[in-house]
Amino acid sequence: MEINTQTVNGADVLSISGDFTVYEVNDAHKALLEYVESGSDFILDLGEVGECDTAAVQLLFSLYKTTAEQGKPVLIKSMSETVKAAFERIGMNPEDIGYRV
Repeated sequence: MEINTQTVNGADVLSISGDFTVYEVNDAHKALLEYVESGSDFILDLGEVGECDTAAVQLLFSLYKTTAEQGKPVLIKSMSETVKAAFERIGMNPEDIGYRV
């Protein structure tokens, strides 16, 4: 897993690429927590995620819930088919975390 950051129109876009599974969730959690705690606006781009499992979905759901409680729910720019499939495996819809096609 790799997380790249780019600023677009004043917001940081965090692009996650590669596998996003239980093996990478801890590193992703640390990186995302920095943005949540900083109060910065940021957008997630999950369009280049390879393998994805339910541990990653749990992290994304927690991230969405936390940012929504702060009044600034994270925006998701894109989502790969493997991420969408991971949501479906546990009976969730990507729209549950604010993703809009």
